[in-house]
Amino acid sequence: YEPLIASLAIDCGVKVNILGADTRNIDGQAFGSMLLGLPQDPQEAAKAVGYLKNQPNVTMEEVRD
Repeated sequence: YEPLIASLAIDCGVKVNILGADTRNIDGQAFGSMLLGLPQDPQEAAKAVGYLKNQPNVTMEEVRD
């Protein structure tokens, strides 16, 4: 598996919180969902969202509280 969240922190310099995750290995592929807490700073949050949206085989949906 690719270390997606670690890569986000290293490549973009943005730290996120993993609030919850449910992942499974199916035939060598990671499937599941993850709830992330993004930074309060709008620019930092936008960098994180942009990074995740540009990752292959990753679907991202923004949920606001």
